[in-house]
Amino acid sequence: MMAAHRSVGGKLLKLKREYLVWLTALLCAGGALLLFEQDLLWALQERNLWLGSWAFLRQQMVVPGGLLTWAGTWCTQFFFYPWMGVVMLCSWWWLLMWLTKRTFRIPDRWPGVALIPVALLLITLVDLGYWTYLLKLQGHCFVATIGATVAVALVWVYRSLPDKTLLRSAFIVVCGVVGYPLLGVYSLATVVLMGLSHKHSLLILGSLSIIPNRSLDL
Repeated sequence: MMAAHRSVGGKLLKLKREYLVWLTALLCAGGALLLFEQDLLWALQERNLWLGSWAFLRQQMVVPGGLLTWAGTWCTQFFFYPWMGVVMLCSWWWLLMWLTKRTFRIPDRWPGVALIPVALLLITLVDLGYWTYLLKLQGHCFVATIGATVAVALVWVYRSLPDKTLLRSAFIVVCGVVGYPLLGVYSLATVVLMGLSHKHSLLILGSLSIIPNRSLDL
């Protein structure tokens, strides 16, 4: 009985330590954005117009990844109040870290590994510079974050499916065919991730997370 309690207590301690690392990292990232990048956050929302109409949604859906662009533009408008937009962005990052750890089965003793995609996303955001005024991709600030999060979530679902059935193959096809019009390059990234090992999947995820911010379109 005592051994069982010690085992549970040890797991809770590791979990608390993991969440503490993540929370500290997000507080530092969010604080830095609010302290040093308020002008950037304001410029992002000012140059990304979101309209709550079907016509606007249909306009975004003309190109692959339209739904992702629409969602990213909706989230970007919250930078009108910088603290609100930062809270939303950090919430997405927390979800991304949580999914990354469980999808790629990162050991509890390495909580910092799940921070890698988030660190790349943060660096890309603050390193935009004059690209902020040149990028034509609407909502690009959130597109990378949402796209990476959805990609990891789909890989998690894929790995949860029975291994000895055709379900996994069918799921890959669905992600490629149905996902591409909605998620663009992130649907293709998801298909690639499903066929790769743990290490390579995590590395490619981090690399793909910066694509939309360096391109003009999905």
